[in-house]
Amino acid sequence: MLPINTLLKDSRSEEVSRVLALVASRVCADQTAGYYALISVHAARAMPYLHAVEHIHDRVGRRELVVIEEVFDPVDLEHLSTRDRELTERRWRLVRFVLKRGPRIWDETARGRLARRLAHFKVCSKPFFYEVLRRYWQRGQTKEALVTDLCLCGAPGVLRIPSPGAPKTGRKRTIQPGTGVAATEEHRRNMSLAWMANPVSKDGRNLRRAWDWMLIRHYPEHVTPIPQSSDGHTTRIDNYDAVPTFEQFEYHWKQEYPFDIRQLKRLRQRRFDLAFKPLTTGTLQEVRGPGTRYYIDATVLDVYVVSRWNPRRVVSRPTLYVVVDQFSRMIVGMYIGLEPPSWAGAMLALWNCSIDKVAYCRRFGIEIRPEQWPTGYMPLHLMGDRAELMSSDADRLANGFNLDVENARALAGDAKGVGERKFKTTQAIFGPFVPGYIDKELAGRDAEPAILRSALTFEAITRVIINSVLIANTHVVRDYEGWPEVIADGTPFVPVSLWQWGVENLRADFRQFPEQHLVRYLWPKAEMTTTRRGLQFMRGLYYMGDAVRERSWFTEAVHRGTRVQAYFHPEDNTQAVVLLGDQQVVPCDVSLAKRSQRFGGATLSEYMALVHQKKRQNALAEWVNLGDQLARTQSIAEDSATSRRAAEKAKPPGETKVERTRDLRSAREAELALQAADVVARVTARDTPEIVPPAALSSPEEERTATAVADQSRAVLEELRRQRGTSS
Repeated sequence: MLPINTLLKDSRSEEVSRVLALVASRVCADQTAGYYALISVHAARAMPYLHAVEHIHDRVGRRELVVIEEVFDPVDLEHLSTRDRELTERRWRLVRFVLKRGPRIWDETARGRLARRLAHFKVCSKPFFYEVLRRYWQRGQTKEALVTDLCLCGAPGVLRIPSPGAPKTGRKRTIQPGTGVAATEEHRRNMSLAWMANPVSKDGRNLRRAWDWMLIRHYPEHVTPIPQSSDGHTTRIDNYDAVPTFEQFEYHWKQEYPFDIRQLKRLRQRRFDLAFKPLTTGTLQEVRGPGTRYYIDATVLDVYVVSRWNPRRVVSRPTLYVVVDQFSRMIVGMYIGLEPPSWAGAMLALWNCSIDKVAYCRRFGIEIRPEQWPTGYMPLHLMGDRAELMSSDADRLANGFNLDVENARALAGDAKGVGERKFKTTQAIFGPFVPGYIDKELAGRDAEPAILRSALTFEAITRVIINSVLIANTHVVRDYEGWPEVIADGTPFVPVSLWQWGVENLRADFRQFPEQHLVRYLWPKAEMTTTRRGLQFMRGLYYMGDAVRERSWFTEAVHRGTRVQAYFHPEDNTQAVVLLGDQQVVPCDVSLAKRSQRFGGATLSEYMALVHQKKRQNALAEWVNLGDQLARTQSIAEDSATSRRAAEKAKPPGETKVERTRDLRSAREAELALQAADVVARVTARDTPEIVPPAALSSPEEERTATAVADQSRAVLEELRRQRGTSS
């Protein structure tokens, strides 16, 4: 049997009928049902009619009648207006009274007598009687079927344009002058021209300017300019009932460009989806436990840091990388550096996930217990921006750790909102206490710039970030969906507690790798040149290790200047790992040589800043000392020229080169004798034999005289030394 309210569609005429009831046959003695009471659903004056059950079943079997599903809009009886509720209740009382008549209601004659009787006693009119029953039967025989269609009055959604001269619709004016004008086709065309000729921007900022342009351009007969002075004028509207008001202009602009279209044009599709897309899925989809998926992201901190060597020098704003576990929302790794966001920073943040957090915090003077910051190790999936993880090095990361590298779509912060939220949480923790913090909400024009209040060094800001991460890992995640098992076990929605609960009760997908493996795939790679001073990383930084000294190729490598692959950590330059051997596959630990240990403990960024400062100071010193150097060079040149001229004047006539260069030893002895005599005269301050320098040494007698004078000078000097020794 066909259920009551079944809809049957005639495959030929497309007519739809509804099964209202099963009517007992008058022929059968057992009074079994033999007829279906049907009614046409869409006919304007339809009334129930009877068809034999066998006939209907036979047509259904031959597919002449097809059973279709009913599509209707639900009606909320609790939120009807007062008028709709009164009419619905009146109709429902009439239907209940009629249904008490039983099967006789399907008889047309009985229905007619009942309608005439109700009209006679002024209960309802005959048209109202038939209209209510028809609505009840055609719409599904429920109380909702009797709700009025007043909500459809006025043709909602149909554009109605008043004809010229039609009165203005709506309430009468009580504040503005005049009675107003209807927005006819001509007025709407003028508005459209004003919107196109004067872009009003996507938020309607210049809407009044476009309205002014429309009045001046298209309604000059109703707008009169009134000059005020030589440099300005105003306008006067003569007929308020001939021009659209600004409210009408704004209303039709909003009708032409609805809010969603304006926002879509202003934000474009991607940003529009980011701002208005419904968030139907949570962040715990396809997550089996801790370590399944990590989010990695970077941001430039809103705080300035100063140099460790010179606290008065502001360095820059550091870059912070964080790695967040999707399951527990715990920050499992971090890296802070002075370099901009890069592949090296992302890899060092991943390396931080696998190191011992207790030893890491102890390096900065922070003591923690292992359960306060568990070691996260490496995940199965890693999601990041379309930046660092889009590089070719991502293949090396995937091959080295067998993890899936995922990239979020462009301009889609909601794809990794778990990681994005951690930046705001972390900076909100230390922002009010840190000098040099950029408070974007409370900063005013008269406020002191944050860069002038900076006082934290790089090491100090690292300690601040570590403490902020420890605080964030113990904060309650209030928008966490969770599972009933977590609540039943009494586990609070705290990242550290959720991580521990997941490790104990769910599948922990994080994986542990050896230290050398992590260094080789996560530390930045560079080249070192082999020199006699050691393995030169950059000018001034030399490394050496026992394994390097024992290598037989070191001498030949120094001779050839061989380059080797090395892995280093930008935060700790005291050690590195180099790859030696013919294939450069043997890892060897090296440390700073003694000549470079004075730079130990400085980060790579700080060392590069020192080198840059050294170059700037040296370059400045060259310019500062250049003037004095030029003056002294000029003095040398002048003295040389003077001596050259004096020598030319003292040159005897006819002197040859041989005569000038002959007897250099005798000339040297004579000069020493003169210098000795001068010294004796200044030191002893007493009478000494006057020594007259010879004019020239040209004979053996003169040479013997010079020798005697030299011997006498030596004797005097020896006597002076003896006297000084006796007196002392």
